[in-house]
Amino acid sequence: MTVYSTFGDTTILATYDTGRAWRTERVTTATTEDAPALAGAMTRLSRQMWYRYTEPSSAAGSTAVNTEGWRRQKSERALDQVPEILVRPNLPDEHGVMLQEYEPTLEYAHRLGRVLHWSDSPEVTAAVVAEVRAEIDAVHAARRGNLTGRAAQALSLSRPEVSPVQVAAADEVLRENPLAANALFGRVEPAAAAVSAARWLFAAAVVSSQASGVPIAAVVQTADDIEALPTRIPTEVLELLADGDDPVEFVPALIIEALAVGHGEIPDPPRLRDEFAEARRQARAYTRAGHKITEDSLLPDRVCLLDPVRPALDLLEDLLTGIRGAFLLWREYQEPPDDLDDDASEHWYDELEESFAEAVRDRVDTLI
Repeated sequence: MTVYSTFGDTTILATYDTGRAWRTERVTTATTEDAPALAGAMTRLSRQMWYRYTEPSSAAGSTAVNTEGWRRQKSERALDQVPEILVRPNLPDEHGVMLQEYEPTLEYAHRLGRVLHWSDSPEVTAAVVAEVRAEIDAVHAARRGNLTGRAAQALSLSRPEVSPVQVAAADEVLRENPLAANALFGRVEPAAAAVSAARWLFAAAVVSSQASGVPIAAVVQTADDIEALPTRIPTEVLELLADGDDPVEFVPALIIEALAVGHGEIPDPPRLRDEFAEARRQARAYTRAGHKITEDSLLPDRVCLLDPVRPALDLLEDLLTGIRGAFLLWREYQEPPDDLDDDASEHWYDELEESFAEAVRDRVDTLI
């Protein structure tokens, strides 16, 4: 989403993240009184519009009347009504009564439209309407898979749908160098990149496991003894993959779960209930065995696996770091030549990276 701010009290700026860098553009100049209100209203509207990308109706399951998918469909159709609303917003009548929209995107458009109405500046209104049209076009482009220009901000967002084209693009980047983690950011949609990274992590873990004898699912946890690494997410993903789960299915599911938590929801109440019941069972078992342990210490410490604010990027970052962890463990089991001197040592370590990458490429071809 785009964040709007004021510069010098009167100039309104648009700033958005493209996954690799932030971009800032000038929108218009308003009065000292109007500029902050306009910037705030434009930011809130932009957030609502980009929900149409991060929370598509197609990811909600049913679109029957009064379901979440049905509400999202209405919100998607509402996007193109926004520019007209900006110039004709709902206003209080002579009794001070004003119509409020149930659909959030339309209501935030009316709120921005009222600020424009009260600012009474045709020049500012024209500039803001043009800016909002550009934002709507960017959302539509991102939904079609075109992530260039203004739509590049989708590269920093989490969409619970995976494009096969974007997965293939991520595979190409990782095939070139599975240890060059930063190459994916700002180039490939993060959820699709996470699907690819999960496959490459599994291939890397298999290679490392064969060299070290460490079980595949424990590779990253073991590598944490070599270098501090995030282990929770890559270990959970390795366990899912070892059980035969498909990342095309579980990556969107993990993102949907985190997005729900970000909205204040409990995504899976029965699972949470079972986890609490298991904590109580274990606490009783430990107590009977003579151990001092409290139920609270056994309770789950997270509602979801991923960061609810940026789930796709959180997943992608940890999976790519997990690939590095697999390399670190594999490297520990490589014997240097007996005649290796100090000058050749650094070169040998560089060659190890390519040897590992080649072994992972060979392995991943059996998975993709």
